[in-house]
Amino acid sequence: MQLNFYTPQHIDLRHYIEGYYFITRNQPQKSLRYFTFPNNYCILSVNRNADIQRQHHRYLVRFEADGQLHTSIVTRYIQPLEIVYQEPVDEITIYFKPLAINHFMADSVRLLGRENIDNFNPFADFGQTMQLIFDTQDRPTQINLLEQYWLSKWQPRPDLEQVQQLIANMDGDTKIEEIAQKYQCSRQHLNRLFRKYLGKSPAEFRKILRFRAAIANYGHAHNLTDLSHGFYFYDQSHFIRDFKALTGILPKDFFRNVNTDKGNIWLLA
Repeated sequence: MQLNFYTPQHIDLRHYIEGYYFITRNQPQKSLRYFTFPNNYCILSVNRNADIQRQHHRYLVRFEADGQLHTSIVTRYIQPLEIVYQEPVDEITIYFKPLAINHFMADSVRLLGRENIDNFNPFADFGQTMQLIFDTQDRPTQINLLEQYWLSKWQPRPDLEQVQQLIANMDGDTKIEEIAQKYQCSRQHLNRLFRKYLGKSPAEFRKILRFRAAIANYGHAHNLTDLSHGFYFYDQSHFIRDFKALTGILPKDFFRNVNTDKGNIWLLA
């Protein structure tokens, strides 16, 4: 079963949505299994004709011809998730960039920090619109309908400008306390902002950010030592410890088994 990942065609959406993919019931391949590793995205999935069972960190997806929608949103996870499709179902999955979900949902704060929310229905017209997109057979038309729908839900949030500035400072080696001082706030206040609008602490956000940067740049590093030094891990033991915490395996085993050349590195089979 092929997962083709699409970058938003509308330039405004690219600031907020990393991309999305479709799965259709009539795909020739009958099964798919992959692991997805921690990231800082907010992931919204809509399935039709699907029975989804969650067993700890494993999701089992089966076809069930009931015509119903099953919508879930994942805002935080710190261990790998195993996704198993026993057979294809209709699905749309969208990856919102950090902080972006707050621009589309007025009550997003109540969602953030919870690993998974099932039976999610964000808007009164959401179900009807998703059914229309699923019923549309032409992929370009599906894409246009999907993007126009989310554009219609976008709202400006000038109150998030400081949080966006704080996020921009997270990819360096500046201590979190120093970042707080730079923006004239306490470490406690910074922590509250991150938990409120991102659903995780600054330390967790940075840990995942470094992990993802290391994966994305693995092909440019001479060895794992260079990789650990290049992305602000304190030392190689820190690098190994964080990698094992987020993947369950050592970095050398991770890179031996995962194709990091894929464009959508947050979805690793």
